Amino acid sequence: MAIFIQPGKTTQDRRTVISADAAGDYGTTLLGTAGIAAAAEIAIDSYFKNSFLIPVPDETTDITTGVAKTTFRIPYPLTISDIRASVNTAPTGVSGIIIDVNKNGSSILSTKLSIDPTEETSITAGIQPVISDNVLESDDEVTIDIDQIGSTNACKGVKVLFTYINE
Repeated sequence: MAIFIQPGKTTQDRRTVISADAAGDYGTTLLGTAGIAAAAEIAIDSYFKNSFLIPVPDETTDITTGVAKTTFRIPYPLTISDIRASVNTAPTGVSGIIIDVNKNGSSILSTKLSIDPTEETSITAGIQPVISDNVLESDDEVTIDIDQIGSTNACKGVKVLFTYINE
């Protein structure tokens, strides 16, 4: 498949070229006179998405609140398109877990990651995270903070999944 994405553009304004032979079953659905069809944009965007999972800090210890529970550096420029969290053991009580992600000391989330009590993933959280700063440059330092833990039992095995597009 021959694909070209102009660097530095959002999904909506990328200039995408797909060779006619690569269009295959999609035929003119991909290469219509009005440009690339929405379904093709989604397929192309998915092709370029990657992800990495960061454990915070281990699988078996009850999590505690604190800053920089995990620290790592970004190896190359990327744009975060989604962020989520999961745990091996769900938090219990009236409060869940709240997780913050920082770039060079400042939060990249205007609404932080949360996992509701008795749940094991942020996907089902009543309040979803909002990424306010999604561009990470080479050598940016990323830290993961635990701002709140379950009120009765803390959770174990916290992980943060970053989905991104290479720039």
